[in-house]
Amino acid sequence: MLTKIHDVQIELTDRALRRFLNKFSLDERLFRLFIELKRADNSGQNLELSQAELDKLDVFVEMYEN
Repeated sequence: MLTKIHDVQIELTDRALRRFLNKFSLDERLFRLFIELKRADNSGQNLELSQAELDKLDVFVEMYEN
């Protein structure tokens, strides 16, 4: 399932994050696996672009934890 959604773009808002989690029924374990998959995918791309995406993932994790 995670491979099907790993290219989904999510806005940096609490509402968008909640909708994403609900739409794909991601519990905490699946959310963390999704983040790991996105990090791995982004790390294999252009370093300048991937750093921005990695920073965005950090924000998502922070939003999720709050």
